[in-house]
Amino acid sequence: NDEPPQRTERRLTMRHSQVTQSEFSRVYMADSLSYGKKEQSLPLFVLAQVLGGGKTSRLYRSLVTQQKIAVAVNVDYNGFSKGPSEISIGLVPEQGITIAKIEEAMDKELAIFLKDGMTDEELARAKTLLKADTIFARDGLSSMANIMGWVRMIGLDTDYFANFPKLVDKISKEEVLNAAKETLKKEQSVTAILLPEVGGKK
Repeated sequence: NDEPPQRTERRLTMRHSQVTQSEFSRVYMADSLSYGKKEQSLPLFVLAQVLGGGKTSRLYRSLVTQQKIAVAVNVDYNGFSKGPSEISIGLVPEQGITIAKIEEAMDKELAIFLKDGMTDEELARAKTLLKADTIFARDGLSSMANIMGWVRMIGLDTDYFANFPKLVDKISKEEVLNAAKETLKKEQSVTAILLPEVGGKK
């Protein structure tokens, strides 16, 4: 059964005695290679790398390197899911920085991205990282078996993964930005905040 579309932002705050470092996570509902607007899936793979693929990514550069308000940035997307997928952004604030501040800074950076898009250099770097991940997965037999299983399960040809780098190369900045605008909507997101039990700050 298809899930009903989410039309309001959901928020969840949890405190736990074993948590020593606050964490922020936002998950956006997204299409996949087998669900919804399937043509947006490849651009979303690229988007995840532009926003959070390594130390040269948009969010890492802004929040960690320049503003020094985060110690970790992680952006994930799995388009090989059977059914709807999600794109998730995880942040760990620098000591003494509130979750509210890091969320505001992230939202500001996302708004700039959605307005202005990415540079040619950012797109090229994201594609390189994505293709490197693909080659790395191909070299690992266990993960390769898992990937081929997923590819078959969602109804794609077995050579799809072999052609993946060529398909990635064809993705344009406009396609990535359009997919971002369709997906990075607060009303179709879930925000989770994990805080220490004693003396935690929002």
